[in-house]
Amino acid sequence: MLAAYSPEASRSILIALAVIVILVLVLVTVGVIFHRRVSKRSVAEPFTLVELRRMRREGQLTDQEFEQAKAAMIAHGRARLDEDHGAGGGANLPDESAGPPDNASDRSDNGPIG
Repeated sequence: MLAAYSPEASRSILIALAVIVILVLVLVTVGVIFHRRVSKRSVAEPFTLVELRRMRREGQLTDQEFEQAKAAMIAHGRARLDEDHGAGGGANLPDESAGPPDNASDRSDNGPIG
């Protein structure tokens, strides 16, 4: 099809196509760089309760820091439940202000219960 055009017209078309390809490559590269930077800023994987217990046991967290982190995890979990299931989503979770159940008042963090 390019053979039907004059050599100058064919050259202009090829230059336009090259410019378009270069622009697309630049836009894709910018998009990938932007995505990587935004991904680095996102919240890292949160700690699990097991990891928090280990950190407290190894002395990396004080008891107060552990309790604050645990409370934050519970609040975050309740908020996610509310988002996923509506305003009453976390209604079935126990109230932390009531304290632990009687049978779990002095549970050790050394391993599974049993």
